Amino acid sequence: MDSEVTQHNLLICRVLVILSGAIWLGRLTFYASVVIPMAHGVLGSHTTVGFITQQVTGWINAAAVIALVVFLVNVIVTRSAQPLRLRIILSAAWALMALLQASLFVLHPMLDRLLDAKALAILDPEQFYFLHQIYLIGTSIQLFAALAFLVCVLAVWRRQDMLKFERTRQEVPLRRR
Repeated sequence: MDSEVTQHNLLICRVLVILSGAIWLGRLTFYASVVIPMAHGVLGSHTTVGFITQQVTGWINAAAVIALVVFLVNVIVTRSAQPLRLRIILSAAWALMALLQASLFVLHPMLDRLLDAKALAILDPEQFYFLHQIYLIGTSIQLFAALAFLVCVLAVWRRQDMLKFERTRQEVPLRRR
């Protein structure tokens, strides 16, 4: 019974990691690769699209925070199955993602202050485009860090399963005696 509960909890944890990562990174990737280019094509103005982006990025950032919390819990829970190399990569990737997310939260209101929603105008275009480039670069780096993180998570899960299989295999002959 205890083993079944543990397996059930393990499955729930893994599903949460996959879902939170998929929701965050899926939203981000779909938005950047499909929605923004289509919006530019339909609306014809980077400025107009920017006012849509202003609203949507709040949702993407909220999904990022949820995913980062779930990712951190997974790192802590799977620590015993992490060889040193993977532990370092997981920790560094998570820290980079969290640091970049914090910077996105700082940059977002700075960008907002440079927009006049009623007039659909950018108050200081030069400053806005500079900060927006930083925002986009940070988001891109964060995406690559998340992908590296998830590849390492899969490696840890695989190792976790292999260790459990080995322990189970060693226990079986002892039970038969």
